[in-house]
Amino acid sequence: KASITALKGTVDLVVASSVISFIPPEELPATMKVLGELLKPGGVLCHSDWPKDENSHPDGFTDQKAESIYAMAGLNKKSSGITIVDMGGGQKGQVFFGVAAKP
Repeated sequence: KASITALKGTVDLVVASSVISFIPPEELPATMKVLGELLKPGGVLCHSDWPKDENSHPDGFTDQKAESIYAMAGLNKKSSGITIVDMGGGQKGQVFFGVAAKP
């Protein structure tokens, strides 16, 4: 905890790749608050995750969900959306990407 406290307001960039969707809902507000506190003013969170899909990822991300979660960290959404990526072996998949910044 002391090392996290020492980092508050010193981080330029946090990258979260397919992790936010795995944070238990009851822990999400506190976790996002810590991420927001780590960032310095103008610091950026880059986030990729599963997009919402009623069949395979019903709890996946939408633009609205991302904006709400970024707000828990005191961040402003800069951009978000779903893109198609090459998964290798000729397979393509959808990925949600979001960017938020600390004012």
